[in-house]
Amino acid sequence: MKIKILGIIIYALSFQFFSCHNTQEQIKKDSAEIISILENKDFNKIADYIDKDSGLYVAEKITAPIKYYNHLSFDDVVNANGSDNKLPFYIDDDPSERWNTTIYKFLDATFSVSKSRNKQVSYNKHISSIDWGLVEHSISEIFPDSVFVEYYYEPSGLYGDMDWVSIYLIFKEVDNDIVLIGIACNYMGI
Repeated sequence: MKIKILGIIIYALSFQFFSCHNTQEQIKKDSAEIISILENKDFNKIADYIDKDSGLYVAEKITAPIKYYNHLSFDDVVNANGSDNKLPFYIDDDPSERWNTTIYKFLDATFSVSKSRNKQVSYNKHISSIDWGLVEHSISEIFPDSVFVEYYYEPSGLYGDMDWVSIYLIFKEVDNDIVLIGIACNYMGI
């Protein structure tokens, strides 16, 4: 009887490990595809990775409180490349001010990443320093029960070490599916 129970426990733990491993691999695969979308500026294709009811949160600063993340509906994202509608986006420098622009222009300016730069990737672990050591809000506080993939783009060399950028892709389980719920940025300005 003890051996049967032990066998059941081992089977359950191995199934849980395998399931988590598959989820992590799927998130890594989706992340690579989403980064390619950002690099190629095909922003409307991000809709393939988000939940139709939840939409997508986007921010210029990863540590901003959720109230300073800009929320886009599924329809907003689907039409990102072709819409002329202007929305009031929170901007990093002063959250009390907003930038009235199209979704395309906001995403292009905020998540401007280049295929030509070397990049590093991490799963649920920071590569870049967050807010230069002063973390206002952690990702887990802003998005409970989420995981993130960070894409760190090394400096171009034009400005020393000053122009690196990191893009955070934030995922969560919604209705038994892993979906992209947020994209945020961390960068060293010049």
